[in-house]
Amino acid sequence: MRHQALALLVLGTSLNAGPVAGQVSAGVHGDWGSDMDFGVGARAVLGLERLVPNLETVGSFDYFFPGDDFGADVTYWELNLNLVYRFEIKDSPVKPYAGAGLNFAYLNASVDVLGTTASGDETRGGLNLLGGLLFDIGRAKPFVEGRVEAGGGDQFVVSAGVRF
Repeated sequence: MRHQALALLVLGTSLNAGPVAGQVSAGVHGDWGSDMDFGVGARAVLGLERLVPNLETVGSFDYFFPGDDFGADVTYWELNLNLVYRFEIKDSPVKPYAGAGLNFAYLNASVDVLGTTASGDETRGGLNLLGGLLFDIGRAKPFVEGRVEAGGGDQFVVSAGVRF
């Protein structure tokens, strides 16, 4: 009898337990980096409201188009994984947020010097601190964000885009 009661308790608890994750959304954005000029990117947002209200994970990929200083051919992109908290302002569609996370940056450069090509690449990891504003005005939600990178991309990035 005890085993049956325990089995029913476990079954009832597991049926009531919902997923930890909340709503999933995606978005696209344009970037300006203090070191790598302009870029484009995409992001995925996973709400963690079941753990902490207003908490989200934000993963993004950013591909930059660096200037061709000194005739160099440069490829640069970043992967970011951040944890952000949205602050609620009563009766306002503006949702400020702040967070921190990880940055993974890749750089490849090649340049011709006197008929000889010199090239190299580098991959670095670092940390992000970020803040932004999400405008909850419908299905398409515009946003603007500032991100300081330390150790990976080592630049300040401003992104503006839309989440769906």
